[in-house]
Amino acid sequence: MRTQSTIFTRYFTAVAKASPIVFNVLLAAHIASSYSYEYIASYGDSMLPTLHSFSDYLVISRAYRRGKGITTGDMVSCCKPTEPMSRVCKRVTGMPGDIILVDPSKSSIYTNFSEYIKDYAVSNKENLGVKDIRDATTDETSQWVDELETTLDKNKTYQEQSSTTHNQFIRIPEGHCWLTGDNLNNSLDSRVYNMVPLALINGKVEYAVYVSSPWKWWTWDIRKIENIYKDKEQ
Repeated sequence: MRTQSTIFTRYFTAVAKASPIVFNVLLAAHIASSYSYEYIASYGDSMLPTLHSFSDYLVISRAYRRGKGITTGDMVSCCKPTEPMSRVCKRVTGMPGDIILVDPSKSSIYTNFSEYIKDYAVSNKENLGVKDIRDATTDETSQWVDELETTLDKNKTYQEQSSTTHNQFIRIPEGHCWLTGDNLNNSLDSRVYNMVPLALINGKVEYAVYVSSPWKWWTWDIRKIENIYKDKEQ
């Protein structure tokens, strides 16, 4: 007849033997999720049309954590600066040293960068003898861009700008990046919570899987998330 103490002894012995295996499995899972890939659900309208509003699952490469190897145009997952426990998925539109326009979505003229440069430069610089800024040549526009860069304070941040100065150019400081949603008109991003430290980046989004039905795997839509800037150049 087994005594109660014998049963408990055997139970704890079995647990003790299994503990190293369980520990190793958990450790391996932790390392895999921390240094290889992780899979998270995505929802919201800020990344339309690249990502769906719901039912998209993202494959994130952790090799790019803390901004390592990230370039302008990449889609990343990062901790939200204003809510460290929350995560957001955005597009990198500015890296350290880049000069960016705070909010190109505010007016249609801002969607044409070269035209806006002409307006901005002429209103703040000498006209250079050009009567009609719309007739300025590429070389003249480039000259204005160069002059504009020399007027920018390398240490100027978005916080030093008025909340209404969406038409301002700012330089991204070292160790930071500028994030925006692909759906500019419906996205809370760096235009709201300022530049984001590269250290907050969890990884780079490499694939998205749209799961219309969990049980119909053959209907799943798997897409590779491209760098929108590099692809256009190629």
